[in-house]
Amino acid sequence: MAALTKSGPIQGKPGQDGILPYLLLAPALLLLGLLTLAPLVYSILMSLFEAKLGHGMGSFVGLGNFFAVLAEARFWNAALNTLVWVAASVAAELFLGVLLAVLLNNLLFGKVFFRAALFFPWVMPVAVIAFLWRWIYNPQNGILNVTLRSFGIGLSEPPMWLADADTAMLSALIVNAWRGTPFVLVMLLAALQGIPRDEYEAARVSGAGPLREFWYVTLPNLRTIILILVVLRTMQIANNFSLMWLLTGGGPAEATETLPILIYLKGFGAHDFGQASAVAVVLLLSLLGLAFAYLRLLQERE
Repeated sequence: MAALTKSGPIQGKPGQDGILPYLLLAPALLLLGLLTLAPLVYSILMSLFEAKLGHGMGSFVGLGNFFAVLAEARFWNAALNTLVWVAASVAAELFLGVLLAVLLNNLLFGKVFFRAALFFPWVMPVAVIAFLWRWIYNPQNGILNVTLRSFGIGLSEPPMWLADADTAMLSALIVNAWRGTPFVLVMLLAALQGIPRDEYEAARVSGAGPLREFWYVTLPNLRTIILILVVLRTMQIANNFSLMWLLTGGGPAEATETLPILIYLKGFGAHDFGQASAVAVVLLLSLLGLAFAYLRLLQERE
């Protein structure tokens, strides 16, 4: 009978083990490059040309598109709207997310049910959310104005929530916070469940109440995930086009026109793809600079 021999792991030829992982990743990396890097490079290149619909790339203008865009008052109005849109949305989502995560973490029963129920707005299609809230904000038969009228408010002149320049941005912010808070909530809840119970017990032994526990135990342990969420939500909200467009279309009177909407209107409204690409590059550089600053702050705190 032939003796059985132990066989160890199959050894590849010298030099093959180092290149095999890259060969396996090559199709995915190639597809990723075609879908993301190629359009990005093309957009940056197009921002340097007088690209018009039906005229191809046109003549080379260098930084002319950037100078033209930065000289427009409309661009700065859109930039300010984007800043308000992003800052207020992120602040509201973090505040509500921390509050709901702490309450849900201390809930004695029904955690799974409430977690699923609160996460529901995040998984709803954006179009459904926009049309749902447009119905809620409807000045004539929307549930908000009907409720106000039942309390004797707005009987003669119902508020035009999305059609009034004074209330359109605030109304859109409420919708965005309602949609984005569940994502922040789930992330924070996972971080809360990872905090050692010993730290809370030590705080109680020291005589700390619930507020001191939250300030000296909960928040320090959430600091890293909060900074990460600030970066993620800033990127997501600043690049978000669909929700604001479906709610207000950038109006009224450009009161809610953000940079993504301005890019769309310049590209597919005015057919000036050169200036649209220039605005997109400015937005990209701004977000990259902000992300770099956040990451540096995160590294310093660690």
